[in-house]
Amino acid sequence: MHFPASITRPVEARIRNEVSRTRHALVREVFRLLKESHDAAVRAGDKNAAMLKFGIEPNRRSLETIIDLTFDRKLTTRHFSVGELFYDTTRHDTTRTLS
Repeated sequence: MHFPASITRPVEARIRNEVSRTRHALVREVFRLLKESHDAAVRAGDKNAAMLKFGIEPNRRSLETIIDLTFDRKLTTRHFSVGELFYDTTRHDTTRTLS
């Protein structure tokens, strides 16, 4: 998808499993920087950034829908909880930051 330069683009950050398991401070810092950038764009009046859901809790309903669909279509062997999709470090840090 092409976005004009003046429009906020959604960002997807992926961190390797090994890094997530072993470098908790790095994972927290990446999340903090992304959240800080998002919040700065919202404060600057970027309406597109304001519409983006950031973190686990604001996306919980969408994640639950995806989980339901993948289970119903037998793409997964069991029904996962949202919490199971994330490592403890990520789950606890994003929940704390968003509360």
